[in-house]
Amino acid sequence: EPPFKVEARRRRRDGTEMYIDAFVSQLRDDEDRITGIITMASDITDRKRAELHQAMEVAVSRVIGESRTLADAIPQVLRRFCETVDWQCGAFWALDPDARLLRCLGTWSIDRDAIRAFVAAGTEQSTANLSHEEGLLRRACTTGRPVWIADVARDEGFRRRDLAAEAGLHAAFAFPLRSASKVIGVMAFFHQDVRHPDESLIRAVHSIGSQMGQFMERMRTEETLNFVATHDGLTKLPNRALFMLRLDHAIVQARRHRRPLAVLFVDLDRFKAINDTLGHDAGDEVLREVARRMSSGVRDSDTVARFGGDEFVALLEEIASPAVVRVVAQRLV
Repeated sequence: EPPFKVEARRRRRDGTEMYIDAFVSQLRDDEDRITGIITMASDITDRKRAELHQAMEVAVSRVIGESRTLADAIPQVLRRFCETVDWQCGAFWALDPDARLLRCLGTWSIDRDAIRAFVAAGTEQSTANLSHEEGLLRRACTTGRPVWIADVARDEGFRRRDLAAEAGLHAAFAFPLRSASKVIGVMAFFHQDVRHPDESLIRAVHSIGSQMGQFMERMRTEETLNFVATHDGLTKLPNRALFMLRLDHAIVQARRHRRPLAVLFVDLDRFKAINDTLGHDAGDEVLREVARRMSSGVRDSDTVARFGGDEFVALLEEIASPAVVRVVAQRLV
């Protein structure tokens, strides 16, 4: 019963959203009968949004801290962002600076068919060409600053505005992901209302963009180090260490399921003559070409590795009979 206080979300006459802190009390006459209600409300939108943005930063930091891979982190970060600040969908794009492309690595949206269709239409090619893209992503990536569109229906540079209208989406917001001074990606979000720039949210995403950028770089560094430790630097094939791990696992599976496997050793005759007469650059090119041809001569589920020098090895799993091995060996030769 009154009196009590309550926080609530309301809409102003112009349709924009606001948060209020309301105090409700009863008016009583001399005989203690209720004759009316007094309500006093104050606009706490700025304070409430600041609290939500802080909660969003904490949630994103927690996801980054608990995720072991970028693939694990991306959908959770998008979901936490959207759910905390009440945006309807978002996408995560990584920059390939050499190709001048942004590649979509993940999306999230509320469970609404039209919005899912809008998200799918934006990422079905999975890339955005910075040389031609004139909209949200290009501006955030090339300027290195957050970009806010209050209503994409009125923005001629936004190519999907018709799809956005069908999905009931209006506001759009994108911000760069940075590592040191370089932009390495972009996150973009969409809202069902027309929304003018929220300075508190824009300030908050500077921290998130930096956190995600550093996390991406750390994951890439770890992937590179792991690749170097397990692959041959010249041919990019698995090295001896990785091959032996796969062989051990294959032997266990072969015993368990009673399925035969085969190991083929390959070396190149007269390879030394190539290095001695044409030079090591030519020899390296031969090794790379041999690696490419051997890899194309086996199934995707098989393994071709370089042991060093001109020595290669192939692991064939789940073979039907020794005759299959002979066919593969002849094809490799």
